[in-house]
Amino acid sequence: MSLARRLLALLLVLPVLAGCVASHVVSSRTVDAGTATVDRLLVIYEPRVFRGGTPNQEMAASMGASTLAELVPHLQARLPVVFGARGIPTRMVSGATAAQPEPGEKVLRLWPELVFASTGGHTIAMRAVLEDPARGATMWVGRLLLGNNGLGKFDDPGADKISAQLLEQMQRQSLLARQRAPAPAVHGLAPAAAPAMPAVPASGFAQLDDIDAIPYLNDRGRQVYRDWLQMPAPRAFALSPDGHYSFTSGLRPREANDPSDPTERALAVRERAAKVTCKLYAVNGAVVWVK
Repeated sequence: MSLARRLLALLLVLPVLAGCVASHVVSSRTVDAGTATVDRLLVIYEPRVFRGGTPNQEMAASMGASTLAELVPHLQARLPVVFGARGIPTRMVSGATAAQPEPGEKVLRLWPELVFASTGGHTIAMRAVLEDPARGATMWVGRLLLGNNGLGKFDDPGADKISAQLLEQMQRQSLLARQRAPAPAVHGLAPAAAPAMPAVPASGFAQLDDIDAIPYLNDRGRQVYRDWLQMPAPRAFALSPDGHYSFTSGLRPREANDPSDPTERALAVRERAAKVTCKLYAVNGAVVWVK
């Protein structure tokens, strides 16, 4: 049976609703995990061009390309947040040669394999391959179906769902790092503590989890803040008066020239992107915002 026919059969597991989108991991298997687990991740989206042929294939190819152009920016913004909330520092780039893995990073490659017309819309088959660069091994492979029926769109909630499904499959395959216990003492000495940021006093402006009290943010920004609350410290969240925001978690910057201190990095990243002065809203477990 051809790949297209197999995927059409698998499409029956997707909900078919007017004006909606749906995603479903339809296959998932471990290849060569060894003893490695994922505790840091680089996600690389590899763009592909859909082939046409018949008028029906040409139409499906056009719709598929449009869907991916809409989806990928949302996935690039949300997948690191979803995985980060699980305690896995993650970055995502688009382009097969856009980034090289850092020491300790596993690599998750995503690319579209096929698009075909379905009732009221179209369906994209997406391949996911998890690699361990240190061993030169493929750890896991999966296939994701993205169904677009009617006028449905892939937005942040859709990207969150896709990210959560990938995370769930990797967790089921026991590929995610477990919470580590503190290192045992050696010769009576306590284990070395991780470097930490100096304590920052709360301003009293609001409680840390009072989402409605945060100024300037739109609904999307508030959801990002909720996700940030689940990220490990040291962490910082910064705002600018035009509604832009920036957040950091951990001492390791993504860019070589960025500060290692998360508070400085959050301000630098936001001001570099928005070209406006911004202020810290929260640091670690305290709101530091002052009117």
